[in-house]
Amino acid sequence: MDGIKTIDDLIASKNLTKEELELFDDLIREAREREKHSSELSRLTRDNLERLSDGLNIIAERTAEIGKSMEQLLDHMETLYIRSMPDSKFHRE
Repeated sequence: MDGIKTIDDLIASKNLTKEELELFDDLIREAREREKHSSELSRLTRDNLERLSDGLNIIAERTAEIGKSMEQLLDHMETLYIRSMPDSKFHRE
């Protein structure tokens, strides 16, 4: 079944007669409808995965920004803490 990806590919590979095509007409029609539906669902899934990926990239960027901001905030808090300490708490030589 290599190279057979669609219902039409399968039908062509089986060399069905006109009578067989008529006999299996309902089945072939249903298979084509399902193939079309499956293709649409695959397209929607790809689109949703791309949107999800874009969203996750934005979250990763924002998380990195928050991490940098937190580091800066901690640095400022340490500086403020040291500045607010009384001179008696510092060791002098």
